[in-house]
Amino acid sequence: MESKTEEEIGVTGNSIESNTKHQETNEQVIEAKVKPDNYIDVNAEVVKDRGVYRVEQSKSLLDSQKNGLIMKAILGTSILVCAWASSLDSSVTSSLSSWATSSYQKHSMGLGATQIAVSIITAVSKPVLGRIANVISRPSTYIISILFYTVGYIIVSAGDTISAYIVGVAITAVGSSGIGFMNDLTAADMSVLKWRGLATAMLSTPYIINTWYAGYIVQDLGTSNWRWGYGMFCIIMPVVIAPATIVMLYLENRAKNSWSTVEQKNYKSNISFRSNWKKMVWKVIIEVDVFGLLLLGFGFSLVLLPLSLYSTAQNGWKNPSIIAMIVVGGVLLIVFFFYEAFFAPFPIVPKRVLNRTLICSIIIDFFYQFGGMIPLVYLSSYAYIVQDWPDKDWTYFNNTLTMALCVIGVVAGICLRYTHRYKIFQIFGVILSILGSGIMIDGKNARTNTLSLVWSQILDGAGGGFNVVATGVALQACVPHRDISISMAILSLCSYIGQSIGSAVASAIWTGKMYNALRKHIPDTVSDEEVYTFYSTYTTLRKYPMHGEVRQGAIKAYSEVSYYFFCICLGLQFIRLIAVLFQSNYYLGDQQNAVEGEDSQENPDNKKSWKEILLDVF
Repeated sequence: MESKTEEEIGVTGNSIESNTKHQETNEQVIEAKVKPDNYIDVNAEVVKDRGVYRVEQSKSLLDSQKNGLIMKAILGTSILVCAWASSLDSSVTSSLSSWATSSYQKHSMGLGATQIAVSIITAVSKPVLGRIANVISRPSTYIISILFYTVGYIIVSAGDTISAYIVGVAITAVGSSGIGFMNDLTAADMSVLKWRGLATAMLSTPYIINTWYAGYIVQDLGTSNWRWGYGMFCIIMPVVIAPATIVMLYLENRAKNSWSTVEQKNYKSNISFRSNWKKMVWKVIIEVDVFGLLLLGFGFSLVLLPLSLYSTAQNGWKNPSIIAMIVVGGVLLIVFFFYEAFFAPFPIVPKRVLNRTLICSIIIDFFYQFGGMIPLVYLSSYAYIVQDWPDKDWTYFNNTLTMALCVIGVVAGICLRYTHRYKIFQIFGVILSILGSGIMIDGKNARTNTLSLVWSQILDGAGGGFNVVATGVALQACVPHRDISISMAILSLCSYIGQSIGSAVASAIWTGKMYNALRKHIPDTVSDEEVYTFYSTYTTLRKYPMHGEVRQGAIKAYSEVSYYFFCICLGLQFIRLIAVLFQSNYYLGDQQNAVEGEDSQENPDNKKSWKEILLDVF
């Protein structure tokens, strides 16, 4: 080792002082000697963080021990229980949100503003959580996430204003996104590429069960007891998250105890949290790009929130506050892009992770969330008025898309496992989504019949099942393990930005057109004040008979406004299709990723003509 080092870096007399490059290489080799094995990756631009090192050691222990398969099963079951609780939360609260905002007489504005706030908070929190998971540890990120989750839902349950509701839901969004992110990251850490899609899809399978009995929960709660629907998760989630956290802590501690005395000493002096907690906390603060995230979060908030608030502001778009929010938000976004491009010491998107696969994956998921969220924000309210379903059946419909996504996601995972490819399934998924949006368009109105409503959600969910799983695997295949956390966070960040833009567009259309549409179609015998009540508290429309003039007028108004949602969504799907055609097509084998290690296949991002890229489907 020493003779090779001297030969490589030429340690003779004053050669170190005269050759800076050789000196840096020598220092790296010396540093590798005093740190645990595998902590230094000599081919990397960055050193493996503590969290990455610890999880790799845990997986190595599981792979080498006799009872490793049993421990993997225990960990997998624990993660699946976490996913079950998260899916139950989503299945129940997705229906409660419209009741909650309506109870404050702020349905039209509140639902859109809440969705925008949740999307932005979730987006900017993912890079922070990704860095915490890397720098500190995976279990610590679970603990931090559950604290945010619980505090947020306590505020939602105890608050008595729409502001408290929005703030509570936004705080919970940090914790909820952290739990979901850690579930996916753990699946990526512990599985090889050929099983990655199925492992990720299995985390969504609890939705298949929860879809059916969530309807009974919502029906029993009713419109007056929606607070209990949020409050019960303050108890459920901490209880179910504990086993996964304990198992991961146990595995990490057991892996550390199996090291030699020298390895444990090196670990304690270099990457132990107790010995280096100040340095690690500071590392998170610096490398998480807090300033860039604040610029991004405030910028998008100030640009998008006026889209849902302008209808209630005096003079609408001419209101000075609305104008100021848009101008300041636009300036902040311009500053953000300049800062990230030229000044950020640790940009949100590190240049080392940028490649064709990652960029295409971001475009695909961005427009999937952007286009998909436009009809989805008010789809629950739409179905509640245009159909006369019981609350239980209405909840079933609200979860149809998610159920289809989860069922087909498992099918997609199996397809990826046995074909070892993903691109063809991305193409198929986009085509299904196009069909799902297209069948809802009926002239200049959205369809209202049960068959179209249900099949639209099934097709869109099936398309998402193929596309989400395949895109996630593509992204994880194209980066080294040390960058998988930040790459997943980047994808999620861009996806939720797309979701927030979609929510803002939907909110602007709804708040700008719905009142006038209701006034146009509801008989003149109904006063303007009553029409405004229908606009702000939509549940009051259900009190009118289905075939009466008032209800039929409302159905025409809802159908007329929702038409714009599905048209925009349909157009955006074609952008996704183009991005998918330019996607790479890595081979999914027994490696952790497709870009490092002896088993990696040839990089498909080599120099190809555009014709070869487009034809590279299989």
